[in-house]
This record gives sequence, C-alpha cells and structure tokens, in this order.
Amino acid sequence: MKDYASFFFVFAAVLCLLAQGAFAQNVSDSLPLAADSGLWNSIVASFQKNFIVEDRYLMILEGLQITLTITIFATIIGTILGGFVCWMRLSKFKLLQRFAAIYVDVIEGVPVLVLLLLMFYVFLSPFNASGVLVAIITFGINTSAYFSEIFRSAIENINYGQTEAGLALGHTPRQTFFRIILGQVIKRGLPVYQGEVVALLKETSIVGYIAVIDLTRTCDIVRSRTYEAFVPLIVSAVIYFIVAWAIGFMIKNLAIKRYWRTGITAVLLAFFCLFNFGESSNTTQNSSTVAKTIRTLEDMQNATMVVQLGTEADFAADDIFRNTKMLRVMTTPDAFTAVVNGRADFGVEDKAVILNAMQSGIPVDTLSFTDETYGLCALFEKTNTALQKEFNDFLKQIKNTGELDSLINKWLRGADPSKHPIPTQKATHLSGAPIRVATEGAYPPYNLIVNGKPSGFEVELGMMFGDIIGRSIVIDVIEYDALIPYLSAKKGDVVIAGIGQTEERAQEVLFSEPYYDQVEMAFVRKDYNELPINAESKKTGNPWTIALVLSALFVGLGIFVVVRLRLSRKEPPRFEKDSSKALISVSHLQKKYGDLLVQKDLNLEVHKGDVISIIGPSGTGKSTFLRCLNLLEKPTSGDIFIQGVNILSPKANVPIIRQKMGMVFQSFNLFEGMTILDNITISPMKLLGMSRNEAEAEARKLLNMVGLGEKANSMPEDLSGGQKQRVAIARALAMHPEILLFDEPTSALDPTMVSEVLAVMTRLAREGITMLIVTHEMRFARLVSTRVCYFDEGVVYEEGTPEQIFEHPQREKTRKFIHQIHESTFQINSEQFDWYAMMAQMKSFCEMFNCSRMHIEAVEHSIEEALSIVKPVPGLKVSLEYSEKDGFSRISIISAEKIDPTILESDKNLLSVSMLKKYCQNIQITEDSSTLTMTVD
Repeated sequence: MKDYASFFFVFAAVLCLLAQGAFAQNVSDSLPLAADSGLWNSIVASFQKNFIVEDRYLMILEGLQITLTITIFATIIGTILGGFVCWMRLSKFKLLQRFAAIYVDVIEGVPVLVLLLLMFYVFLSPFNASGVLVAIITFGINTSAYFSEIFRSAIENINYGQTEAGLALGHTPRQTFFRIILGQVIKRGLPVYQGEVVALLKETSIVGYIAVIDLTRTCDIVRSRTYEAFVPLIVSAVIYFIVAWAIGFMIKNLAIKRYWRTGITAVLLAFFCLFNFGESSNTTQNSSTVAKTIRTLEDMQNATMVVQLGTEADFAADDIFRNTKMLRVMTTPDAFTAVVNGRADFGVEDKAVILNAMQSGIPVDTLSFTDETYGLCALFEKTNTALQKEFNDFLKQIKNTGELDSLINKWLRGADPSKHPIPTQKATHLSGAPIRVATEGAYPPYNLIVNGKPSGFEVELGMMFGDIIGRSIVIDVIEYDALIPYLSAKKGDVVIAGIGQTEERAQEVLFSEPYYDQVEMAFVRKDYNELPINAESKKTGNPWTIALVLSALFVGLGIFVVVRLRLSRKEPPRFEKDSSKALISVSHLQKKYGDLLVQKDLNLEVHKGDVISIIGPSGTGKSTFLRCLNLLEKPTSGDIFIQGVNILSPKANVPIIRQKMGMVFQSFNLFEGMTILDNITISPMKLLGMSRNEAEAEARKLLNMVGLGEKANSMPEDLSGGQKQRVAIARALAMHPEILLFDEPTSALDPTMVSEVLAVMTRLAREGITMLIVTHEMRFARLVSTRVCYFDEGVVYEEGTPEQIFEHPQREKTRKFIHQIHESTFQINSEQFDWYAMMAQMKSFCEMFNCSRMHIEAVEHSIEEALSIVKPVPGLKVSLEYSEKDGFSRISIISAEKIDPTILESDKNLLSVSMLKKYCQNIQITEDSSTLTMTVD
C-alpha cells in the first residue's frame, strides 16, 4: 500500500454551452470589457487580457531576454568555433581537414531540434546544465558549421596573391591574415553572416522543446491561457522583426565602419538583456538548499515540477506550487523524459497515462494521487450547438448500452494500447460532409500514433460517433496547446483530446458531457528514494553569470593576441655595407614540382647596386627563381645566402629577412579594401614601428615619385593596370629594401601602359637600387641592366653584360632567342577589306614590343603609302616583322600577282615613293616580283 499525500489539485466538472442565459452573463461580467462595446474597447479588452492579466507583459519581456541571451552568446561561440573549424578546413594537415569536413557534414545533416534534444536529454544531462546553457551550447555548435563555411568561402574567394604580397613584405602568415585578409573576409562574408545570425535568432524559437521559456514559448503560454491566437502571435512576430532589424542594422553599420552606430545598438541590446524586470509568473526559482526526498505536498513545493503546456496542471501549478520551478514541455513523452533524465523532480499526469508509461517500461513510479476526478469532454466551435447535442446524445446512448465502459476497459485498463488494432469506422452507409476530429497523438492510451496512423481510446470514440450519426470521420493530429485555436479558427468540428473544463476555455468553445472521469497523479523516477534531491544543485542561476565567464575568456584571449603581436615585432636586419661581398649568393639551387625538374643546378651572385635582367623562354624557371629567393616557394635543395646568412636554415628568421627584399608581382597583388595610401603605409607602421604621420608622409613622397600623388585616397579598383603596378613599386619601396625583385612587372599590362612602369624602374636603376628583374622587354634589359642572365635547361645558361648577351652571345640557344623575329600578318580577301582592323592590328603589334610612338607612326604611314602603290586586291598579304635584337620593323606587301618592277619609278607613284623614303629604308621589290619590302628603323 502506497502512502497518500493530501490532494494538491481538485477539479470541478461543469457543463459548458453556447453563451446564453445567466451563465453567459456571468462569463461576460467577468471580462474587463465586453466584446460588443465597440472596436476600440474590444482592442483594449484583448490587450488587457493578453498582456496585463497576471503580468503577462513581464513574461514576454523575460522571454525576449532569454531569446536575446541565447542568440548573442550562441553567435559568439559559433563565430569563434566556426573560425577554428575554418582554420582546420584550410590547414595543410589532411587529418585536420578530414575531421573538420566530417564535423561540418554531421552538423549540417542533423536537424537542429534533434541536436537540441540530444544535448539536453543525453550529452549534457549528467552535468545538470540549465536549458539556457544547453541552448547556447547547441546553437553555438550548430551555427559554427555554417559560419565556418561562410568564412572559408570568403577566404577562398580572395586572390591568394594578396597573401603572397603580405608575406613578401615581411608579415608572418598569422599577421598577413589578421592585418590584410581578415578585413576582406569580414567585408565579403558579413551579408551572409548577418543572414545566418538572423536565422539563428528565429531558430531559437524551438528551445521550448527543452522547457526554456523564450519569447515564442512565452507567447504560447499566453495563447494557451487566453485562447487568442492572433494577438500573441502578431506581437511575437513584431518583436522578432524588430530584434532581427536591430541585429541587421548593427552588422550593416559594422561593415561600413560606422562603429558608433554599431556600439549604440549593441549597448541597447545588452542593457535590455541585463535589465531586471522583476519576478513574474513565468518562472520561479528554487529557494531550498536542503537535500530531501519528495513524499508530501510540502516536499513538492520546493522541487522542480514538469508540466505539459496548456494542461490543467499548467494552469494550477503557479497557484499551488509557488516556490517550485516549473519546467513546461510540449508533450507528455517530454514530461516523462524530463523526470527520467533528472531534469525535473516530479510531474503530474493522468493515472491511466502514468500506468501505461510504467507498463511500457518507462522507469517512473507514482508518488501520490487523489480520488478526486474531473471530466474529460469533447470540444466544439462556439456556434456548433447542433453537433454538440448529437455528441451528447451519442454519449448517453453508449453509456446506456455499456459500450463506453467496454471501450474504457479495452484502452485504459487493458493491455498495451499499441497492440490493439487501429480504430476504423464500421458503418458502410455514410453520408454528408465528413466530420474533422482533432486529437493530440502523444497522450497514450487516450491517443497515440501506431504505424503512422492515429489510434487510442479517443480516436475509437470519434469513430463510433461517426458510425452512429452516419458521417465519415477525418482525424487531425494537433499539438495540445493548439487544439482550441484549431476550433476557434474553424479548421475542424470536434476536439477529443483529454481536455477538461475551465472558465477561460468556456469563453472560447462548447463542451460536451464528460465521457471519462480522469484522476490526476504525481510521478517520479523509479529509483527516486535512492536519489534524494539537492535543491541547490537544481538552481538555474542567472544566465549572465555564464556571460561574465565567457566575456572574461574572450578578454583574456584578446590580451594574449595583443601580447603575441608585440613580442613578434622585431627590428629588420641591417645588411653589411661591404660591397665586396655578394648581397645574394645562390649555390646549386634545385626546384622540383613532383617529377618536373624546373631548376637543375642554378648558381648566381648578386652584388650591391647590380641590376640584373633575367631573360629566357617561358617555362625555364625565371619566376620560380625569384619566388625561391623570397621563399614564397621552398627550394628542393641548394643554398641561398643573403649577406652570408643561409635563409634556408631552420634558424633563419624569414619574415625579418623579407622586409629587406621588396617584391613586385606580375599581377600587382594590391590589398583590396584598402586605399592606396593604406596599401603603402600598413607595413611600415606594423613592421617598422613608424607612426601614422611618418608613414603617410613617406607614402606621399613615393606616390609623387611614381606620378600618382593625386591617387592617395583612391581604391585599387579605380586604377589602371599601369597605375596599380606603380603603386606596387611604391609599396615595396616603403619598406626601404636593399633588394628589389621584379617578376615580369609589365607582362599583365596593356602595351600602352608598359612605358610608364619601365620609366619608374629605369629611375630606380639610376639611383643604384639592387634589382633582379624577370622580363621580356629586351630593349629595357639592354638599356638598364648591368648584367643579363639567360635561363634555360634549369641553369643560368649564359651570363654577361648587355652588350655581350645582345651583340655577341656565345651559345647557340642564347643567339636564337636574342635574334628571334616576331611577325604579324593581315590577309586581304576583298577590295572592301577592313582597313581600320588592319591598322589596329599592326599598331597593337608594335606596342607589344614597346616601340616608340614615332616608330609606330612610321609603320602606319609606310603601310598606307605602300598600299597606294600596290593596289589591295584579294589574296594580298601585309606582313610586319619585328627584330628584338636590332629594334627595327620590316614591312612586306606580298601580292598573289606579279608586281611591275618599274612601279616605284612610275610618275603617278612619285609622291608615295617620296613619302616612303621619308619613313623607310631599303625599299625594294624582290627578284620574283611578288613582294614589296621596306624597313622602318
């Protein structure tokens, strides 16, 4: 025999009808304002009912605090963890890449609700973590996967050349990322990041499944008390919109660097979260600190009780258990799970439901019960009195025949309800419109789902009702707190879902006669007597305690990063001034890409003041050599000494050495998102310790030197290719390098822009700066270089002064490369050929080899006069050849027909021939009379 406690709840059953007569008058009188007093009074009454009664506005504000708390800290955790996962995805270690990829796939593949329930009931259950903390951790983990992909895509879309430029200037990889790349990642990723944060805000609406009373759940509680769906849901939607707008406003202003707006918004949100609205009926804190076992009603007053949202126990809990913390869940199975997993100390449920749970193997036991009962009734829409009467007649009939008792014995007092056949209608002659019957679906044995179909006592009761009145029955499975709004919105006809009568419900719907007298009981874990409660351990505490701890961790992390940055700043090396020693000495350098040997045995010495041009066919390792010098590529073997220091040694401080080896890239590699001035000043300020004023003054001098003083505040995308390359040169010079490396600085430029870059480089050469230049500009190499190196076969194939290499090459490959002739041909196919296209082609060909403007004009005039002598007919070809060695152009007019040898002496061509002699030399017709040739110097 179990010990019985005093009853904790007494429920009186009444019959509720359509609001008429004295009862209707009493109900109407109990409302603050009558509904028919006008629209305004109706609105006021609704507002008072939903927000003023029981201080429900405080519940909503507290719910909003919980929502913001979860959103803010989940965003912080998700951002940090997402950055770490992104780092693993981009790591060179395959194991880290694989782990991060699996992590992202798993998180993206698991619904966030399932993850939330797993964390609450399984993974974090042994730690007795509060629902708010579980939600923060869960959403932090969930969003980290999406944040990591946002960060990764933003990083991968940034040209890697910018990273190489940062490294070449002397930044470490970490400094390069945080100083140069991160700003661009933020700018590119913020729009998607903002959307993900707003999505996180909206996803927090599911935390009610783990009994966290957030904004959505608070509005559900209000809706379950007032049965008004419109006002609470609209208010909830408006609040979510305002908060989402505030978050978007804050992030957008962060993106455009309006930090004061971002700061004000953040402070307002934080102040709202920290503000104490006072105690409401939303939650109550456990005040007991004494370990005890629940045996009586008094024991229950200081424990954690789980209730299903919208049930009779939910209504009565705040009045009966004033010092008890309420854990409100969505379904009955959630209530049992909360008790079994220690989330709650006890729950209150129907006797038949508890016995069914025990029969199903759920480890719970009854704690106490009362013989008082309350009737379960069917519910109808307020105006549907006819159907209500039919149902009451139906109940009277099956009570008299004993069918109701048989049904009760079968489902509520018999074997496992899931073993019974799924109820169906037995009548064969059904007419009229179907009746829609709503039930819960998760309240066994009253209603449950078997093989995907609704079953249970109340489902069969509905089927019997349809059989007797000759109407087909359609079963709708609805959540408990949405059943009455389902009727009020006229979505269905009847609700049979274990619902009792209350005064508030009577204002919304009609009730039938009771079809079953339900007995409420308390239940606890089966081993409860061996696991006494320590109420102190049940305290949730203020979630902002967690916030303070996390904030302290973040501040500590920030201090650590700042200290590391300061410690990593070192003075650049000062190279010795002894010009007799080689500034750079390369010995037996070898570089392989897999099986491809790019550099076989490369040896070279560079002395201070040398201007060395490196020429050779494409694919001979010229650019690779420069990248090896700056260690953007790691050589396979060999040695590289910079003023006697082997930079390939593990002890070499490569970033410090790079600060004295400026590099100019083929593709410019300016830092996007920074002004031209910032591109130049960032490295001197961060690496050389210069003040902003000093760095900007130096940068403006350099910009004036390269002819771009007026572009200081422009962005890189506003400049032409030639201007970008000149900025890149100024950026390299800002570090005061002793060596400048140029990797084909003009190859990516339009021919019209080549001369402006070469002019700057020529000036630098005259100032005595040591330069290594990979170039295809033979004329520039001849005029500026002190030495020329021809690369081929993976070695320095030939080396010498410009005169030696260009005038007297010693080796055959060098000779062929220097003397190679370039040609452009235009075919004339009709007398109406495109003259402008031909002239544009010839001009572009000359510009490709940096020919002077006068040379180009001479070529254009010569072709024009030549075609006035030899008439353009179909089959005629115009050929233009250019010799890099001699720097002259040869024009050939090749005719399909023989050219009259005396054509140059004809009187009608005297003017044209005279003009040709002004621009050309060696004007002649070949012996086979097929070609008119001339040379432009």
